[in-house]
Amino acid sequence: MAVSSANSRAAPSGISRMRRTRGMTSLAAAPVPPPPPVDTAPYRNRELDDMWRDIFLANREELLGQLRAYQQALAQFEQQIVAGDGAALEQLITQASGIRAAWHMDSFKPGT
Repeated sequence: MAVSSANSRAAPSGISRMRRTRGMTSLAAAPVPPPPPVDTAPYRNRELDDMWRDIFLANREELLGQLRAYQQALAQFEQQIVAGDGAALEQLITQASGIRAAWHMDSFKPGT
């Protein structure tokens, strides 16, 4: 473990350096290797897999529409983050919060 001369405690594993920026300490983490693969075979339920496959395919058009709308919303957030536009991000967050607050599962009526 690396020990900083400014700090007598050892740096946590995976942290390569610490620096102060505008009164705040930021950590630059070393790349973390991916975890080893997990064998999920003992946990799989073939009947459930088949059921979900069938549900997705039976609702293909609706799911594709919802996925596209979600991707567009994520793209808007990404554009504002890349642009560094805090005001636009606040507006998107406020809009998303309002939509979420207005959504009620009990208002969903199957078949409508």
